[in-house]
Amino acid sequence: MRVLQLGRYFHPRKGGIERAIKEIHENLLLKGVDSHVLTTSEPTTPRGFDPADPTVFRSSRLFTLLSTPISLSLVNQFRRYKFQFDIVHLHLPDPLVTLALFLSGYKGKVVLHWHSDIVRQKISKILFNPLQKWALRRADQIIVATEVYANSSVDLQPYLEKVSIVPFGLDCRHLVPQEKTLQEIDAKFAGKKIVFSMGRLVYYKNYNILIEAAKFLPDHYVVVIAGGGPLFDELKQQIETLNLQQKVFLLGKISDGDAAAWYRSASCFCLTSQVRSEAFGLVLLEAMSFGKPIVAVNIPGSGVPWVNAHGITGINASPNNARDVADSIIQIHNDANKYKSYCAASQQRYQEQFKPEKMATMILELYARLGTQK
Repeated sequence: MRVLQLGRYFHPRKGGIERAIKEIHENLLLKGVDSHVLTTSEPTTPRGFDPADPTVFRSSRLFTLLSTPISLSLVNQFRRYKFQFDIVHLHLPDPLVTLALFLSGYKGKVVLHWHSDIVRQKISKILFNPLQKWALRRADQIIVATEVYANSSVDLQPYLEKVSIVPFGLDCRHLVPQEKTLQEIDAKFAGKKIVFSMGRLVYYKNYNILIEAAKFLPDHYVVVIAGGGPLFDELKQQIETLNLQQKVFLLGKISDGDAAAWYRSASCFCLTSQVRSEAFGLVLLEAMSFGKPIVAVNIPGSGVPWVNAHGITGINASPNNARDVADSIIQIHNDANKYKSYCAASQQRYQEQFKPEKMATMILELYARLGTQK
């Protein structure tokens, strides 16, 4: 079986879709599948076949429009080699790869991996919607990470009979704590309970809610947020306005080793995304792999409240409620026995539900079913 994944970006670029493509690709290869990836190049990556992995081809980009790379090379590369593959696996939302499929004339099996609806980018959705509807009709199977997201997506309602639920899985073995960072954290925050969060500083992460929640936390708590993004200065200003400079810390972008040290040192992990743009919360899986209790938000129609099993792996607070986020953080720590239970359940849920091997097995079974269809 030869499989081609199409995605506009790929590792080492950071992002949920990019991480998912990498995990699927690597684990399919481990299972003996002839897996390939067609993507676009980055300034730091070579064009053409990747010297580190000849199953990955990186096409050149002309420019970027509405957050979408424009690459005639990717379209032409797919047209040239499309007949070599039994299954093409697209990751949406993505106008580039959908257009590549539309123009290719490919007649084989198509799997569409639905990562999220287009929520805020209204112009993009209006322009992309006809092509997206075509892709949904064309797909033989549609993968969605959680049942709740599939059922809440207006776009997917006409196609639910083609939907298969496959939760994401992450390999977290690369997250090895830097000893120096562990020592620095211990020296700076000795005796403090560290509430850790990590992600891009963008609108749907709603870090302003987490910063506001810090006002209601006792003085022996600190909030540490890792990640870069366009809202860094705005969030820094909020911290200064609320006079929380000794309680809330923005780290900017950090390495995997430093991230692992913060996961290890934190007493809990907090994700305050409020809207369905946060469809799953892959970063939660990293925190769970370290056995950390989770405080997330009960986002309507999102898979996040399913990933963080309320009352088992942590607590899902009310949306847009900084006080409830703070109360949930405090509640997790108030009972020592319950806290230990959260920690154990968090790590167990990662091991049982979110390992990449399980995700790859489910996808491989889906591929096999497609092979038996006429």
